[in-house]
Amino acid sequence: MKYFVAAFLLIVAVAQLSS
Repeated sequence: MKYFVAAFLLIVAVAQLSS
């Protein structure tokens, strides 16, 4: 489960950097 949360946070971080 924590891997899912870590992946989600990573995706959000990348999205913030991309925008």
